[in-house]
Amino acid sequence: MFLYSLYTLGLLQHSLRLLAYPFAVDYVEWPEISRAVQLLENQTIYSSWDTFPLRVANYPPLFTFVHAIGIWLTSPTPMIGRLIALLSTMGIMLLIGSIVKYHISIKGKWIFVPILSGLLYASSHMTWLWSSIVRVDNIAILLSLSAIYLYTMPKEHVWNSKMAMILCGLALFTKQTMWAAPLSILIHTGISEREHLKYRILYFGSTVVSLYALLMLLTRGVAYNHLVIANMNPFDWDMFFAFWRDFWILYHWTLPLIVVGVFVLRQSIVLLLYAFFAFIFSISIAKVGSSLNYVLELWAVVCIFVGAALSFPTLSISTGSWSV
Repeated sequence: MFLYSLYTLGLLQHSLRLLAYPFAVDYVEWPEISRAVQLLENQTIYSSWDTFPLRVANYPPLFTFVHAIGIWLTSPTPMIGRLIALLSTMGIMLLIGSIVKYHISIKGKWIFVPILSGLLYASSHMTWLWSSIVRVDNIAILLSLSAIYLYTMPKEHVWNSKMAMILCGLALFTKQTMWAAPLSILIHTGISEREHLKYRILYFGSTVVSLYALLMLLTRGVAYNHLVIANMNPFDWDMFFAFWRDFWILYHWTLPLIVVGVFVLRQSIVLLLYAFFAFIFSISIAKVGSSLNYVLELWAVVCIFVGAALSFPTLSISTGSWSV
């Protein structure tokens, strides 16, 4: 645990130093800042490709809206976008630990397990690369994990599942590949709480449809070219195997722990579904133009299952309203 605490302190030191660095450290940063400034100047970020300059905005605008508010309060520098990414990363770590804590009966000295689960997320080179750059990925994962966390809270909190579906919709309005959480929740609802299925579909569907319909209306359909057509890149399977080879070299040691974690969390169907779909959508890393940010959500899931495995010696698995 001491070692992973050092990793986290190192990540914080790296990220905080980067906040004040005035130049781009990733090719996406200045285009993202430019899009935020365009919003503040009442310009569309989804411009027509019939006239110059030709620009592409690959992602939905939720992150850009949040980013624009920060820039409006300060100035158009990379600091605000990097701060959003860093705070989102810290939130992801907190949610990983909270999900482990609420699914496992932790007693006495074993309280370190959920803390270690969150700290583990900070140890990855992927987290270091994406923890504090101006990109949409961290806030998208934060929204999805928040949905999973709320959904697995006790159901007497009636707004939890409703807010979870709204958060799933917001995650999809941040990054188009964030389907793992909503699919997991809706399939679990269909299996165990079918009477609530239509209401959860309604909350999720109305959030997604209303936001994208408004976006298409405001951009006169031009956003479709940016969000769909511009992302229809071919798959490069050589690149897929290259990424996964490195992933295997660095993280193969987690595999036996993941197997134990699956056993420990075997009653939590929604987390098992979430892990399955996070893996499925991580395959999109093979799309030309993708990078390790497409496996960040899967890494968060790995940390959850490794944390569950570390609690195995307690042999006390949560049951009842917590095990969903």
